[in-house]
Amino acid sequence: MNAGGYAAQAKTDSVAGTVRANWIGFGPDRAFAHIYSDHQGKKAQQAELQLEQNGESQSFTRDFWPAEFVLPIDPKTSVKLTLTVIDDQGQRHPAPTLELSPPAAP
Repeated sequence: MNAGGYAAQAKTDSVAGTVRANWIGFGPDRAFAHIYSDHQGKKAQQAELQLEQNGESQSFTRDFWPAEFVLPIDPKTSVKLTLTVIDDQGQRHPAPTLELSPPAAP
C-alpha cells in the first residue's frame, strides 16, 4: 500500500488493530518513519517492526501498547514497514506491509 510518500494506512486483523505509517522529513537530508498501532495490548505480548530500505532489513520491538516507533530513514529512497503483533500464545499476526516514498519537492 503506497500513499504517495506522505502517509500510508492499513486496517489489520483484530489482534493488530489499525497501523499507520508517516514519513517525517526535516529538509532534504533528514527523514524519519513514524509507525503507530492503536492496538491496546489485549491478547498481545509484543510488537515487532520490520524495516526494509536500501536492500537492508532491521527489526525493532516494543512490549508496550499502543506500539509506536520513530526511526531514522534514508531521505532519498522508499521504505517498507511491516508490523507484527505477537500474541500471548506466541503466534505472529503480521499487518499488511506499508511502503512510504520520499515526498515530492513542493
